[in-house]
Amino acid sequence: NKSCSFQHLIYFPEFYPILRNFLINYFVHGYNLQFPKTIAYNGLEFIFHYDYHQDFELGDKGYLIIFQDTFFNSLPLKKVQFLNAKADQIWVTNKYTKDIFLNSGISENKVKLVPVGIDTSIFSPSEEHRDQNIFKFLFIGYFSEELMIILKAFSEEFRNEPIKLIIKRIVKSLELYDDNNDLKHLNMAIPNEIKTRVELIPSKISKEMQNKLYNSANCVVYPYKLAHFQKNVLEAMACELPVIITNGAITQDICNSKNSFLLKCTYKESYLPFDAESNEKINICEPDYQHLRKLMRYVFENKDEAKKKGLNARKTILKDFSIQKNLKKVYKHLEELKGLPITRNSNH
Repeated sequence: NKSCSFQHLIYFPEFYPILRNFLINYFVHGYNLQFPKTIAYNGLEFIFHYDYHQDFELGDKGYLIIFQDTFFNSLPLKKVQFLNAKADQIWVTNKYTKDIFLNSGISENKVKLVPVGIDTSIFSPSEEHRDQNIFKFLFIGYFSEELMIILKAFSEEFRNEPIKLIIKRIVKSLELYDDNNDLKHLNMAIPNEIKTRVELIPSKISKEMQNKLYNSANCVVYPYKLAHFQKNVLEAMACELPVIITNGAITQDICNSKNSFLLKCTYKESYLPFDAESNEKINICEPDYQHLRKLMRYVFENKDEAKKKGLNARKTILKDFSIQKNLKKVYKHLEELKGLPITRNSNH
């Protein structure tokens, strides 16, 4: 799934010199690279792959590093056996996923935490693009239930007040994507009574325009349901935006009561077919709709407190989630393999 691997590789846009040519080809020349991909660094050879596949061919050379996150509460046995026998390292983006891997039986020395990295030189605060007369909520995400919840909360909570909702949709793949057609369908989903107060933003905009978008808003709203975390939330936090976000397990590495407005939720388990021999459980967060309305109202009426949380949000990104911080972790993990036997060769 090349769109998924894009989401993971975008965490390291300054991954020089390890992935310099790889990323130039990947981002500039399109989504046409195939995994696995071999990279040479510091006299060592590394094979990067997204997820695990038992049908790809590996030679004797190169440490195998797997990019991997999961929605599921545990890993199927086949996957655990494969990763333990073949992978030299598994890179995950959060502690929640790391715990799932360890509890499923993955060797502890294999699982490495490589959080999302944000370019804080691009994504930074500015008042230049903010309209002081209109309060703006911003949602960036998929056309999903989360968006429907926000539209309902916005339409029912704010009727005759100077407030707008900005929506920018994320698409899973930019290939064969028609932005105009997408905006037309999205517009049809917006209740008539709030159409004049909802602004739709095309998906294809530059990082600089995205930064301006964050800085034109007053608060990001992201009531996610599945256990995943959008990089856009961290970009917004880097711009000193307060965030209303589901208080789920995946959030807790980054968001807390000092830098965000945490949305109450309840968990429910679902079963999705993941492996031919098992049905794996998945946790779904159900955001509290009334609490969402209450938080949106509270942020609107308590702008000074929201501003303080935004200031703390950027401090969090600078401290733990900048590209520079993450690159140090990446190089450290790669250096740890030096002198070690390649796992798949030692298991012959």
